[in-house]
Amino acid sequence: MWLTYERLRVALLVTVFAGCHATTLGSERHRQAMRSSSRAWSFVSQQQKEGVCQDVTCTSPYKMFVAKTETVGDVTTTCLTIVPIGCYQTKTDCCSALARRWEVLNLNVDPGCKGSLVEVSVAGRVVTDYAFIVAREGQGARLVIQDVGLDYWSSMQAELCISLQAPCATLGELCNSTTAGGRPYCVYSMQEAVKEPQCCLTCQMSVPGGGSSGGGDDPSGGGDAG
Repeated sequence: MWLTYERLRVALLVTVFAGCHATTLGSERHRQAMRSSSRAWSFVSQQQKEGVCQDVTCTSPYKMFVAKTETVGDVTTTCLTIVPIGCYQTKTDCCSALARRWEVLNLNVDPGCKGSLVEVSVAGRVVTDYAFIVAREGQGARLVIQDVGLDYWSSMQAELCISLQAPCATLGELCNSTTAGGRPYCVYSMQEAVKEPQCCLTCQMSVPGGGSSGGGDDPSGGGDAG
């Protein structure tokens, strides 16, 4: 009888400890998610303040997903496959403009990653000279990739590759954002022009890194070019 009671007592203590531990992890994950959301909203707001972006909705004619990641020495290269989905469901002026010409990709990144960028290429064309991380005190940071130079027709199965080194060697570390479920992601925007863009279409993409990994946006495509 005493052994049965003791076993029940130990089982109860283990259950309570596990529950408290899970609650602590859940609370921390929630705090991280809220910090990530705050940075994402700041990223969107800053684009509207700095330029003439009239549209920051997620109505892009393209989706991106992580196709492959390779590490050589201290450098990790992540390649994103671009999928043109057209403007069949989102017939907006900005969707049509981006379908005709996509010039700039911005990623919301951690300010501490400023020295991590090694190389950027688009469809096999190195554009590192047109890529840079902009960090502004109190306003977060963003990776700006200019000269993307794609449209709806030329983008099919094109890859955009980003090579990184410490302190942020992966896209998950570079973007440093997680959902309430612990899934790492990047917030990015696409522009139709380098100067005075009208469109900064902003979306979310799952990336490897952090506590779990993801394959990015759904790669299924379709629709017209707008």
